[in-house]
Amino acid sequence: MNKQEPSFFDSKTMMAIGLVIAIIFGWQAYLSKKYPQPNKLSETGTGSTTAQTAPEAKDKQDSKVFVENAEEKIITYESGPLNLEISSKGMGIKRADLNQYKDRKGDRVSIGNQNTESYLFETQVAGARLNFNLEKRENNVIAGVFKKGDFEIERIFTINPTKYFIDVETKYKNIPGDAVVFIPEKIIPHEGRGPLVPSGENQSVFVNHGNNSHERAIIDSKKTDNPFSKELSTVSVVSMGSLYFTSALVDYSEISPFFSTSIKTTTTDGELHLDTVTGKVIYRYSQGSEHTAKNKFYIGPKDVEILGAVDERLTQTVNFGWFSWISKPLLILMKFFYAIFKNYGVAIILMTIIIRLLMLPLMVSSYRSMKKMQTLQPLLLKIKEKHKENPQQMQIETMGLYKAQGVNPVAGCLPMFLQLPIFMALYSLLGHSIELYRAPFVFWIHDLSFKDPYYVLPVIMGIAMFVQQKITPSTMDPTQQKIFLFMPILFTFFMLSLPSGLTLYMVISSLFGIAQQHFFLNDKSKQTQSPIAAQSVSRDV
Repeated sequence: MNKQEPSFFDSKTMMAIGLVIAIIFGWQAYLSKKYPQPNKLSETGTGSTTAQTAPEAKDKQDSKVFVENAEEKIITYESGPLNLEISSKGMGIKRADLNQYKDRKGDRVSIGNQNTESYLFETQVAGARLNFNLEKRENNVIAGVFKKGDFEIERIFTINPTKYFIDVETKYKNIPGDAVVFIPEKIIPHEGRGPLVPSGENQSVFVNHGNNSHERAIIDSKKTDNPFSKELSTVSVVSMGSLYFTSALVDYSEISPFFSTSIKTTTTDGELHLDTVTGKVIYRYSQGSEHTAKNKFYIGPKDVEILGAVDERLTQTVNFGWFSWISKPLLILMKFFYAIFKNYGVAIILMTIIIRLLMLPLMVSSYRSMKKMQTLQPLLLKIKEKHKENPQQMQIETMGLYKAQGVNPVAGCLPMFLQLPIFMALYSLLGHSIELYRAPFVFWIHDLSFKDPYYVLPVIMGIAMFVQQKITPSTMDPTQQKIFLFMPILFTFFMLSLPSGLTLYMVISSLFGIAQQHFFLNDKSKQTQSPIAAQSVSRDV
């Protein structure tokens, strides 16, 4: 009887194609959610600016009472980590320079927006911008007072000289309306990467409220919706910032504030874009009463250790995702190796090797299961050919063969699924760690948080993945194997714009996998066909 040539579009091939497509679009969806694709804005073009969310009517009721055309006054403060410009307008921070960090261009990282209607941590009451009388009481203590009739505000900043936070106490007497603390976030356009490989930079809003629950919104300049159009109550932490730096407010007041955001848009080249997202921390006091608000203002890097020293809840602003319980120990391990070798690239390599060694028993189990399945392939093909008209009998005999040989058909895949949480934790860790920001490795890699400028690491990774996949035992038919050989090409494409530290991990992991497969393939004892299968094949032949 002549054997029918297998069709390219048989069920297994179609399943393989479907799986590849699912992986592509699943990866795209994950990256798009994690790194929303921003829209490019013209650096030289100008456009009209409109406010999308108007202040509440009740905030306007007494605003005319406080409007003063007083000249703006600035008090500067300089310490080790921070340089601050504190304005008399709402006693907000007009500019904050992080002395120990530089941006991609080599300039000092600055937080704040000098052109906004409200400065960072500025206080407004009843919708009015107040002008404080400022004084420097001590080297690190700055006080401001505003008086108008019976209404008075006294605000005291006690700046920590070695950290990135300010202790703040604000006293309100005979307050005529809501007190609002503003946290504006100027939307900075980033280089686009294309639909499948979005930018690794993003800006976000984080709010901790209620019983330690939290909300997070990634800001996408293409989307002009208000990220928090509804108010949140009992707010304790608010953070507005980029992937690596943030400005945050921590509340310790007796009366918990509310939170919402307003947005400002700009039209550039005929398209509407987000210009500013402003967080509003609202203290809704009864009018005519006296109250005291106590806060910590944080302006600095998203460093888990530094954030935790200010308030443990601030560590949640670093978005390590669902597997943060894995990411945080791995971060400790990476910093341990850095303390020894003073190079985060070397630390990533050593951390990768440790992880692969810990997962080695799983990989050995997976390899042995795949080898058993490969040994049974001749028998499985004969069963398929014999009962191709009777799928039910084919299934019965297939499962009987597995049982007789002591083979679990899913055992080879199970270790792979168990590794997924570790991979996702590493993906989040290496994509969000401030430790890798502008951290050099060797030669052309000057910033492990940024893409490889010459794409050397992604290409090496793609070649290593191809070799590893080529030498890995497989139970798929040749057509399916050819389809899956395209996966290294796709992953190479995905990694082109992702942080080089993450790509370095993938390269070392793939090279370790090749060495591991080489060891297994040269271990003759693991390639010996099982006696039962060998006898069965010889009988059938």
